[in-house]
Amino acid sequence: LRNELGVPLGSSGQEAYAGVDHGEVAGPSAAWLIARNLTGAFVGLRGQWLGVQYDAFVGWPVRKPELFRTASHTAGFSLNASY
Repeated sequence: LRNELGVPLGSSGQEAYAGVDHGEVAGPSAAWLIARNLTGAFVGLRGQWLGVQYDAFVGWPVRKPELFRTASHTAGFSLNASY
């Protein structure tokens, strides 16, 4: 499940966004996992410039299993070029 809210930044072709996502695991092998669900939040900026689309974001865990080791924040980006 993912919910996202985006806000256009004027006529720049950019959009700031924020959201929350949640995932669950089910099935027979789920019994072997530390826990069955995770929830995280994220903020980012996406847009395009001269035929290049970009998306940069930062995310962090909101709810996770106590024994699940993860970074306090995760960042990433995507670049796509059209010609």
